[in-house]
Amino acid sequence: MNNETELLKHAVKYFKQLAEKNIKVQETVELINGLQLVLEKGERLARVNLYFSTKKGFSMVRSGGDSKLLDEALSSVRKANGYYRDSPFPCIGQDEAGKGDYLGPLTVASMYCDSSITNRLVALGVRDSKTLSPYRIREIAEEIQKKFKGYFTIVRIMPEDYNHRFEKLKTFGKNSLDMLAEAHAEALDNLICRGLSPEVVIIDKFCSRKRLLSCFPQTGKFHLELREKAEDHPAVAAASILARQEYMISLELLSREVGIRLKPGSGESVDRITLEVVSKLGSDALRRFAKLHFRNTLKLHL
Repeated sequence: MNNETELLKHAVKYFKQLAEKNIKVQETVELINGLQLVLEKGERLARVNLYFSTKKGFSMVRSGGDSKLLDEALSSVRKANGYYRDSPFPCIGQDEAGKGDYLGPLTVASMYCDSSITNRLVALGVRDSKTLSPYRIREIAEEIQKKFKGYFTIVRIMPEDYNHRFEKLKTFGKNSLDMLAEAHAEALDNLICRGLSPEVVIIDKFCSRKRLLSCFPQTGKFHLELREKAEDHPAVAAASILARQEYMISLELLSREVGIRLKPGSGESVDRITLEVVSKLGSDALRRFAKLHFRNTLKLHL
């Protein structure tokens, strides 16, 4: 039985599952090596790509539209081991930390997964770092680093470098999202340069596809997928854990340098800590510890 026939067999089963959820298949579009479904429920629309290969089996990739409808449409393919088989393997998941934190660096992690690595990550308890305690983040991150050497990479932009890059980007009419896009591109290139070839790269959506594509020279070789709540995928969840742990380690190093306990966030408690830093080292030293374009800097009245 060829791949096309097998794909159609799985697609028919999936149509029945969608019908049980009152999700209509408005249109089917033939792809070069797959099938795209245009889904409809009420006024919501979404697109899902279906693929089949002898090596990787039946797989599904989000292709845009209403995120809640996509979650509902893909929930029927949840496996017993607890993760969604909604993207082909191998894949790369990416996430960042420090984007909304005034003090400390910006970190981006990239995690390569095949089906075996994904199963092992799930067994480790990998999930969105925002749902884990600092202790558990550290514990899982150390396990990932020990067991999956060569399959992940972390990009860290410390505050002084961050501020320099931001000032340079600003002269070209760009902003911090462009810097984050560049950091994601760097993390991805680091893995690809090791000879790892993903079929899909999944990133928690933080900007437009156009902004990311301008930074990703390799996009012709894989499908770039931007998702909301992408941490539901184990590869992205692992990346979120690695990025957060790297952020916290770097924040601790900066705390030791200044002799003041720095903390994440951008609220009033962070403002008070920042005033301590300025009082101790002077305002010029702040660029070594903080992302100066945040509104927190204006509150200092420097």
